[in-house]
Amino acid sequence: MNQSNKKFYKKNVLITGGARGIGFEIARQFANEGAAISIFDNNAPNLVKAKEQLSKIAGVVNIFEVEVSNQQ
Repeated sequence: MNQSNKKFYKKNVLITGGARGIGFEIARQFANEGAAISIFDNNAPNLVKAKEQLSKIAGVVNIFEVEVSNQQ
């Protein structure tokens, strides 16, 4: 399938908790549809693994180690 035919081609998706579990699966589904992915999670090793896996199907994968439940 041509990238431009994908539903989220040239769209950016931000996902909290996206390094594992349901969040990762959501990221994977968006990546399959052509989205540029940005994942926010509090676990650096899981972020790196997620980026390695998602980079195989997504053109752009950004990772950010953050604790979204802490306002500081």
